[in-house]
Amino acid sequence: MIKNPKILVGATPVPYQSWDEHRAEMRHEAAVNRMTHARRAAS
Repeated sequence: MIKNPKILVGATPVPYQSWDEHRAEMRHEAAVNRMTHARRAAS
């Protein structure tokens, strides 16, 4: 198990400046997915 995921950010070729930015992007993507599914279910 990886205790501290921050270590991965510098070592892996991710297009994010920081782990916080990566987390924010993931949250944004999840929110967009929820909105899309809700809109699809409502229509």
